[in-house]
Amino acid sequence: MRTKFTDAEDKRLVVLALEYESQRKRVQWKEVTRAMRGKYSAQALESRLPPSQAERTICDVFSEVLPAAVSKIIEMIGNIRHDDVFFDVGAGLGNVAAQYAVQTKARQCLGIEKRPELAQQRFFLLQGNVDDTPLSTTPPFLDASVIFLNDFLFDELARLVVEEELSLLQRARLIISTSRYCPRHRESCRRRFCAKWVPTHTTYGHASWKSECIPIYMYQVRQQNCEPSPV
Repeated sequence: MRTKFTDAEDKRLVVLALEYESQRKRVQWKEVTRAMRGKYSAQALESRLPPSQAERTICDVFSEVLPAAVSKIIEMIGNIRHDDVFFDVGAGLGNVAAQYAVQTKARQCLGIEKRPELAQQRFFLLQGNVDDTPLSTTPPFLDASVIFLNDFLFDELARLVVEEELSLLQRARLIISTSRYCPRHRESCRRRFCAKWVPTHTTYGHASWKSECIPIYMYQVRQQNCEPSPV
């Protein structure tokens, strides 16, 4: 069996472990092995993510963008206004929102995080699930103008819900994302997200789940006759 994990397999492993953690159950490695399609032994998976460390690893290792990358994001954004409201979707430990608050003049920095034990660690983090929280109509999120989206641990449903909500936010002017939305976009695309947002810049920075730099994409509200920039 293989022993070298790809980034996608690491993500899949963490998501599977998170399902057990959210139900307060011990990780069943034989079941996880089957879910990973038998590519790795149960022993290899357990060694990669020991049960006693699964929750801590999920929180502290696999889903954080590192400070140097956050500084690059702030530099890429450029002009940050006094009335800007920064919103971190899937805030994790809250490090991005905290750094943004320190380094910019934004009026307010918000975050939403599914795991309550993390949301309690920072006063500006609110506990909630993006699957059932209408961000575009829920105060204070509806006032967000700059959104950071690190959806590394999001399942497909959460990604689709967030994509829809980002298209409905009225004050939003910028999205910074660790994922590229609609990578095969074409002029005939009917997605609401693509009707509102256009990719403009790409930078690279380090994150905790990968040794190499990851791409970080910036989207701006689409103006009339605005063409996407190559990213």
